[in-house]
Amino acid sequence: MIVAARKEELAVGYSEGQTRLTGELIRQAGNLKMVGVPYKGGAPIMVDIIGGHLPLGVTSVLTALPHVQAGNLRVVSVVADKRLPLFPRR
Repeated sequence: MIVAARKEELAVGYSEGQTRLTGELIRQAGNLKMVGVPYKGGAPIMVDIIGGHLPLGVTSVLTALPHVQAGNLRVVSVVADKRLPLFPRR
């Protein structure tokens, strides 16, 4: 995704207010071409990501975790001081 986002604009969903800021910081730090798509909460963004309508999104751990555990969602990155044991490196 990072390579693709440097070449062309990708839509990125944000599920809550603070995730918009996180996504913008990722965009700036990575010099990425991303267009923000606001969502009203975690459920709608998960439907669109899992359904293949949105290539990526920024959301909370609590929103993503059940979908990761069910094998429907893959975490590409976590914004934290250290790796979270909930999302081991694969």
